[in-house]
Parts: sequence; C-alpha cells; structure tokens
Amino acid sequence: MNTDSFPQVHFVVNVFNPEPLKKEAFELEEGGKKLDFELKLLPNQDDGTIRSKAVLFLVEDMTHPDHAGQRKTFKYILQNSLAKALSEGDSAGVAYFDRNRDGNTPLRFLTPHFTSDAALLSEKIKDYHPASDRFNRQKSSDLYNAIYDGILYLAKYFPGKTKVLVVLSSGKNLELSNYNSIGDLILLARKNHVGIYSIQYMVYEHENIDMLAGETGGKIFHVEGPYPIAGDHSKETAADSLSAFMQKAVMRLSGRNYRISYQSALVRDGKIHTVVLKTLGESLNIPVKVPACNLICLIKKYPYRSSGIGGGTLLLLAGLIMLVRRKRKRKIKAKLEKEQRLLEQMKRQQLALEEQKKRTEEIKRQAALEKQRREEEIKRVQREKERQMLIEAMKKSGGFPKLKIFYPDKTEEFVINEPQITAGRAPSNKLILDSRYVSAKHFIIYFRHGDYFIKDFGSSNGTIVNGRKVTEKKLQRNDAIQIGNVKILFLK
Repeated sequence: MNTDSFPQVHFVVNVFNPEPLKKEAFELEEGGKKLDFELKLLPNQDDGTIRSKAVLFLVEDMTHPDHAGQRKTFKYILQNSLAKALSEGDSAGVAYFDRNRDGNTPLRFLTPHFTSDAALLSEKIKDYHPASDRFNRQKSSDLYNAIYDGILYLAKYFPGKTKVLVVLSSGKNLELSNYNSIGDLILLARKNHVGIYSIQYMVYEHENIDMLAGETGGKIFHVEGPYPIAGDHSKETAADSLSAFMQKAVMRLSGRNYRISYQSALVRDGKIHTVVLKTLGESLNIPVKVPACNLICLIKKYPYRSSGIGGGTLLLLAGLIMLVRRKRKRKIKAKLEKEQRLLEQMKRQQLALEEQKKRTEEIKRQAALEKQRREEEIKRVQREKERQMLIEAMKKSGGFPKLKIFYPDKTEEFVINEPQITAGRAPSNKLILDSRYVSAKHFIIYFRHGDYFIKDFGSSNGTIVNGRKVTEKKLQRNDAIQIGNVKILFLK
C-alpha cells in the first residue's frame, strides 16, 4: 500500500486466477462507498520463491461393470505423462481411492513419501493390483472426501510450493458421502492455492467436477469411456494434455498481479483505515495508513493574515509538537490494539479448527456406528434365514423329534423345534434340566444334513449315550442319554 502521494493511493494485489481479469471483475469500497479506480495487469515475474510444485495424483479405482476399462485407461495416462509432467525439484505422490473404509480416509498411497522419481511412480502404478471387494465394486466412490483429504494433505506438507491436485475419476460422488458440497471444496482449494486438474472417464455425464477444476485455476479433460462424447478424447491425447498443463502449472497457479490506483476521500488524520476489494466472490480488507496533517495541510486548513504570521507560526509550531506527541501515542496504542486483535483472531481460528475437528470426528464416529449397525443387521437377517431353512429341512426329514425326560419323581417331554438347543441347569438354556448332577450348560443337540447330533460342553459329570460316555455323537431313534439321575430318550 503506497500513500506517498495521498490522497492518490495505489497498491498491488495477487489474485489466484490464471486468466487475466478486467476492471468489471473488481469492486473497491472506502467507508462503505464505492470508488472509481484504475486497474493495470502487471507481468508475472519469477522471483525465485516458488519454482517447484507438489503434485498429488488421485486415482479412482472402481471395478463395477459400468467402469470397465477405467483402470487401464488411467494407468496408461499416468505412465505416459509422469516423465514430462515432473520437473527438477518437484515432489509427487500417487494415491488410489474407492470408498471410505471403517471411517478412515479413502486414500491409499503407493509410496510412503512424495518423490521426484517419475520412473519409480510409474513402476508402482504398473505393479498396483488392488483386491476386488465391496468397497470398489460400486458405481460411485467417495470422490469429494478423497479430494478434501488431498487438498488438506498438500496444504499441510507443501506450504511453500505450487500445489496441484490431479483427479482421475468418473466424476460421480457417493450420494451418502460425509462430504457433499462442491462449493466448500472450491473455497478450500482456493484458500490453500491448490489447482485441480480433472481427467474424467466418461461413464456418466457429470458437471460438478468440471466446475471444481474451472474455479481453482485447473483444467478439465474428458477421456472417452462408455458415455459417448464427440471430438478427440483418446487416452493418448489425455496424457499429452496433462503433460502440457503440468509444464506450465507453476506460472499458471502463481496468480496474477494487479496494480490498483484510486483517489481517496479520507482526510489526513494519521489513522489506519480499511478499504475493501471484492473480486471473484471474495472480499479482501486492506489496511490504509493515512498520513497525518503536515504544515502545508494546516496552513491550508487554518489560513492566517500576513500581519499575524509571526505569532501564528509560534502557535503552529506548538501545535505541531503536540500533534507529534499525540501521533506517537496513537501509534503505540494502535500497535497494541493490532497485536490484541491478532491474538484474539488467532484464538478464534484455533477454536474454529478444534470445533471443525470435533465435528469431523463425530461424523466419522456416527458413520462407523451406522456401518456396524448395518453389518449386525445383515448378520442377523442371514442367521434368521439359515434358521428358517434348517427348520424347513427338519420338517421334511420327518418332523420335529421329541425328548422324553425321566427324573426320579417325574417325567417330562420336550419338542426339538429349533436347529439347535442347549441343555443344562441354567435358565438361559432352551432345555432346563432340574438336577444337581447337571452342569449349568451341559450339552447341545443340533441338526445337520438331515441328522441330529449331541455334543457335550465339557460338563463335570459328562454325557452318556447308550451306556458310553461321549463328546459328540449322531443320535438314533430311541437312544438313551444319561446324566446323573436323569434319563432322556431321543424319539424321532
């Protein structure tokens, strides 16, 4: 910010957008009023601070029939572009993704660290053979979650480099994903200066991913797939397009510098004021240090007659001394207030980050609980289905067998109408045997392949069938089961 020729003011601003902007794309306000201004696009210069880039290749890995050919296409594009895409000093990594697993990030990195070795990455891509499971046998992936994690990864580990996220996907996000806002992804990418290059394998017609690339200084390429598209969209052209983009990515994603000049309506007061610059849907608050009123300013403001110039000069000098003292006090006070505001702002940001982290963890926890509940429900339904099938098989094999139970002082009957029943003294058993010789959980009778079997649970007094102690045995009609003073006949 330059106020040497106040009220004429000018400053230089960097806008994260690869294409030159016109004056209509900007709006300048001072004290809530719009100002007229002059705009000049400055040539980009390599100042030596950002000469290399960090690139993360996110590769969607789906094996659903709709995605037939996608994996081979992406493998070809990467292997035929990596050598040209990476320059000296660059860092790159490759991560495959499908859907979140157990609430964790969907990203699976091929190497533990980023590398500048394009040959190594190409070899890792060639050898990649993921297991086909329920996470990638789907029509859609956790695409937005993968992009969200990719942006944060680049921002965290490569703050001093130009950051590029290359997304190779079908462009379709999981509808039940924890992260569904394309607008939030755009803001996050722009905030962290991450350019997104999208290569979409045309399984579906999907435009949101195009908007994400277009709004972050990146580029879009649609490669031919099951969905018909006109023009040259071959995998060979896709590889060449990616290489060409990456070779100019540093210059493209460094932003554009603009010089803005305007006539301020503020009065000289030595205070810090704020002008607001709006562009591309964002607002930037720019502090302006207005100069204090000098001698010429005071003479213009308080003109004296020539006859009283001497006395007026003395008064003016005394006033100037007071102004200097007041200015120094205001400067010290302003500095302290600024430091206090910065401290409070840092505290608010820290609280916001902690709150966001809590929300993210809660979402992941709820997702894990929901997943566990679904899996338990599936298992329960499967168990019930198997139970009903076994009951039908029991009916077809001659109906439900009976047990005739002889105690010293009474006789009972028990119908075996379940695929398996446990017997013992404890109330939790299907068949409760009221005898001190019986263990809490003594034996189990179960149905398998048309026959019934008895299996001892390692009881204290053992299980005797037809006079012989057994661990496990197939039951025949009229078999006698003896446990202490309790005798049981198996009647089929």
